[in-house]
Amino acid sequence: MNPVRIMPFGDSITRGLIIPPPGFIPGGYRTRLYQRLIREWQPVEFVGSADDNPDPDRLPSPHHEGHGGFRIDEIQAGIDGWLAAARPDLVLLHIGTNDMVQDYDLAGAPARLDGLLAHLPTRVFVAQIISSLEQRVRDRIERFNAAVPSIAARHGATVVDMYHAVAPSDFSDSYHPNADGYARIADAWLGAITGSRK
Repeated sequence: MNPVRIMPFGDSITRGLIIPPPGFIPGGYRTRLYQRLIREWQPVEFVGSADDNPDPDRLPSPHHEGHGGFRIDEIQAGIDGWLAAARPDLVLLHIGTNDMVQDYDLAGAPARLDGLLAHLPTRVFVAQIISSLEQRVRDRIERFNAAVPSIAARHGATVVDMYHAVAPSDFSDSYHPNADGYARIADAWLGAITGSRK
């Protein structure tokens, strides 16, 4: 059986934290997700143009498409080339946090997500993004997340509720999960992937 080619896609939450300990979390959510997928589902290979923040001892498939600091529009600018090179069977998309943090055209964020999903012809799982410890950013995220299900439905994408999966105690800083938070993200992706394939 050929491995399923999975593209972890988004910003630094996909890449995983690379700041000094305790923030440094090799592999981010990708380590736990990979291990559980190959043990509980079927062989997989993570694909993408990046391989930074690897976990050499536990994650033999280090590639991803997580770009720290990128907004939705910046991700879309590279999407066609990344997809052509990686040829994913399945995409895990967690994007929008930097739009909210940067207060960047918040009203246009749902339309940007809609445009991005239009470029993803493969099977897509799209997150209602994790929260923030900053109230002003959390309020923006809640409004953005409310728009995600209808946008996903237009493109046949599966919505994964990461907002409620990661609790305030699961953060390493104002915007990024700690190790427990990344484990919860991995488990939420796994539940969505395996549940959709039953």
